[in-house]
Amino acid sequence: YVGTPTTVELYVGEKKQSVSSPGGSVSDQIEAGSNVSVGESAVPTSYDAFIACGTDAAAPGSSKQLTNVTVDTTCVVTNKEKPKIKVTKELSPANDPGLFDLKIGGTTYDNGGAGFGDGGTTGFQYVSPGSYAIGEAGHGSTDLAQYARGTQCTGATLSNGSVTVDYGSVVECTITNTRNTGSVTVVKRYVGDPTSVTLFIGG
Repeated sequence: YVGTPTTVELYVGEKKQSVSSPGGSVSDQIEAGSNVSVGESAVPTSYDAFIACGTDAAAPGSSKQLTNVTVDTTCVVTNKEKPKIKVTKELSPANDPGLFDLKIGGTTYDNGGAGFGDGGTTGFQYVSPGSYAIGEAGHGSTDLAQYARGTQCTGATLSNGSVTVDYGSVVECTITNTRNTGSVTVVKRYVGDPTSVTLFIGG
C-alpha cells in the first residue's frame, strides 16, 4: 500500500482470499505449463493498482494472465492511494455576507448551488497525481474585486497558485478573503460667516 490500507480480495485462479494489511497473500498449486489469472478482484475507487509478477516491472492494473507457468511465481499488487485535496473558505470579518465557488484544477465546487461562506469547504477530493490550480470565483453577486485574497496550503507547496501532488499526498488549502475598507471624510467649508452645523456619514 501507499496510503491507508483497506480490505481487498486477492485471487489465484478460482482461489480467493480477503486481506487487510500489507503482506497479505493467497497462493495455490497449479500444474506445470498451465495458464492462470492472478490479481485483485476490486480496487477501491480511491486507489490505483499496479501489478508485477516475477522479475517484470510493475505495470498499471490489478490483474495479469500468466501463461505456461513452469516455476514458482510471485505477483505483487500495490495499491496506491490517490492524492486528495481540500479547499476551505475563510472570510474577514467572519460575518461578511460574501459567497464563493471554490476550484481545484478544472473542477468548480459551488456547495450544491448555494456558494461557500466563512468555514465552507469542498471536503477532501481525490485526484490523479499532477499539478492543480487552487482558486475561486465570486458566487452570484459577490465581486472578488471587493476583497484582498491570500491562499495557504499544507501538505504541498503552493507555487504560482498551484500544488503538485503524488500518491499518498494529503493537501489542505485555505483561501482567505478580507473585505476591502476605506475611510470617508466630510469637510465643511464656508463662503461668508461660519455657523454651527452637524456633519454626518450614513444615518
